[in-house]
Amino acid sequence: MIFPLRLDGIIAVDRAKNIASERAGGVTVAVVVHSRDDTGRVGESESIANQRRLLHDYALRAGWPVVAEYADDGVSGTTFDRPQFQKMLCEIPQRGINLILIKDLSRLGRDYLETGRYLERYFPEHGVRVVAVGDAVDTAHEDIFLPMRNYINELYARDTSGKIRAALQTKMKDGRFIGHYAPYGYRRDPQERSRLVPDQAAAAVVRRLFAGAAGGAAPSVLAGRGSPSVSCRPCSLPVRSPRRMRCL
Repeated sequence: MIFPLRLDGIIAVDRAKNIASERAGGVTVAVVVHSRDDTGRVGESESIANQRRLLHDYALRAGWPVVAEYADDGVSGTTFDRPQFQKMLCEIPQRGINLILIKDLSRLGRDYLETGRYLERYFPEHGVRVVAVGDAVDTAHEDIFLPMRNYINELYARDTSGKIRAALQTKMKDGRFIGHYAPYGYRRDPQERSRLVPDQAAAAVVRRLFAGAAGGAAPSVLAGRGSPSVSCRPCSLPVRSPRRMRCL
């Protein structure tokens, strides 16, 4: 017996690889994984890795060969204009995908109307079955609570968005920095990451630029494309460029 697992993804299985399996019943599975986590990390999020591992394990125990995987990492579920999701829609007829495996319905999307359209119109019209293992939902069987689940997922996204916005506004009112990268001329305080302190080397460039502008220098000159005699050109100073500063 296969117990539902909570996963965030979609799996596609190839009919040709599973025709001989009575249990799979000619299923062509595609695995879709999705996570909104995008906190400045490098590489794949832990959520995506967990979803991939659990969904593939579920498909293996079900005897379903996975032929495709679509992972959208760091993209909001309130939009369906996600690169990998759109790629999946194009490949459904090309690869004969007839089953999509996801962690739960929220990983398909958090837009109540669009999620309902895909589950009740688009996928059935294309002969695609959707299994959300965490929600114990299988569109091969009628579920009168399906619309309610989708609506709750959208409400959750709205509620979370409101809380995050309120938290960021509170930080801004307290004078704390909420951006990803410090503006040129500043750097994050090592002791308090939400506080900016002057970067003395870059600050010298900023002061020279302001001095040049106050003295009537044209923007092209300040940018280093004008007279080479102007002493405020940043490129002539031994400091990191703004592009390099983004790595800090």
